Amino acid sequence: MICNCTKIFQGSTPTLYFNTNAPLQNFKKIQLTIRQRGTIVLEKENLIVVDEDTVKVKLTQQDTLLLSSKFELEPQLRIKYNDGSVVVSNIVPFTIEEVIKKEVI
Repeated sequence: MICNCTKIFQGSTPTLYFNTNAPLQNFKKIQLTIRQRGTIVLEKENLIVVDEDTVKVKLTQQDTLLLSSKFELEPQLRIKYNDGSVVVSNIVPFTIEEVIKKEVI
């Protein structure tokens, strides 16, 4: 998995793009899980397929305010196909930048 996840901030509404390196035809469900320090901090299932191997996910202010700037984010995608098979991406860590005022505007 390759993530276009550079320079995102807490309290922002970024759109993240993930190249899955897996075919996105005949899938039933795609899930993104983000972990920090061994704890799952965010799960998203409303991912949009952009092309045959790329998905995007829009994060809300609430989502990004859940993420700590002190520790790396560890995202992982899981794709379940109509035939019941499941593939899981590797984990590609990235960071999030701090915002001073931690509230939704």
